[in-house]
Amino acid sequence: MKNKFFHLLDCIYEWLYAFVLKITYLHYASKSTKGLTGLSKEEKKTIQSYWKSITGKSVNTKQYKWYKSKHNTINPKIIPNVVYHSKIEPFYNNIHLKKAFADKNYMELIVDKAYTPCTIIHCIHGQLLNHDYLVLTESDLDQLPDELICKPSLETGGGRGIQFIKGDVITFNKLDELGKQYKGNFIVQEIIKQHAFFAQFNPQSTNTIRIVSFLYKGEVHILSAFLRVGGKGCRVDNVSSGGYFIPIDSSWRLKDYAMTEDSRSRDLVYQSQLSNKISFKGLMIPNHQKIIQCVKSSHFRLAHFGIINWDVVLDQNNQVMIIEYNLIDSSPSFHQINNGPIFGDLTDDVLKDVYKMK
Repeated sequence: MKNKFFHLLDCIYEWLYAFVLKITYLHYASKSTKGLTGLSKEEKKTIQSYWKSITGKSVNTKQYKWYKSKHNTINPKIIPNVVYHSKIEPFYNNIHLKKAFADKNYMELIVDKAYTPCTIIHCIHGQLLNHDYLVLTESDLDQLPDELICKPSLETGGGRGIQFIKGDVITFNKLDELGKQYKGNFIVQEIIKQHAFFAQFNPQSTNTIRIVSFLYKGEVHILSAFLRVGGKGCRVDNVSSGGYFIPIDSSWRLKDYAMTEDSRSRDLVYQSQLSNKISFKGLMIPNHQKIIQCVKSSHFRLAHFGIINWDVVLDQNNQVMIIEYNLIDSSPSFHQINNGPIFGDLTDDVLKDVYKMK
């Protein structure tokens, strides 16, 4: 009886999760397309014809107006956010496990520690631990680096809550203050000294590659990638903090334009140089084969999640560093603007799986 009841609760949670995401992204679609030119009857017919042939169902076409405003063309295989977040992600990713696996305090236990930043302090549910997950002692606070990065380990995203702290001010009293600020869950790490290729765009911020990988039928596919660059005077690379996205093509070269947060609703910001006059058109990401290998091998360790968004950088020693991974609710919009349908040649199969059209 108890197991049946909890199974029912799980089903209700899954339904509510999908419902909330559906309503949320339908609202975003209406907001982001307000004032944009509508689709022609022929364009709507093309979109609906594709979706009905593959899924047996029609699709909300509102967000296609937004994609059309960027390229003046329509690709029916583009996945609208409402479908991606309310149907596809919950189908391939276990939403019941997402919070536990997303805890930054455990990333180095899941991903190979060689690929993660050096952690000085873990704070898990109020318990202060050292880098080996042992109780933190005074000796662990001796000879700390000059500066460290502190960030929340739960409910993260968009660079929220990140702060930089001088090593000589970290005491148990300071850690107690941080514990209250982060509600008992945070992590303190050494700051990565990034590879010169990444530093050239903005030496103040750690500039990372956002990579989407898809674990499908025993193989990890790299779906899309772009370089994130911190805005002028900013130490984080998040677009919400004034940063840029520079698309990466299939040969792992940078394209000839960047995008800002305004690109959500306005034209793309075309430019071959950033504000620091660094020309980026055609630059190849160094050691990209090793980056791809690292992401693929790491994804198998998170096999409960078919779709993962990774933030990756090379350090000064050319070592791949995974800054974080995002397991749910990461938008495909910027990827699809730059590189077309997020699932590429797998789109038909993915939609048939999700909609059970065999």
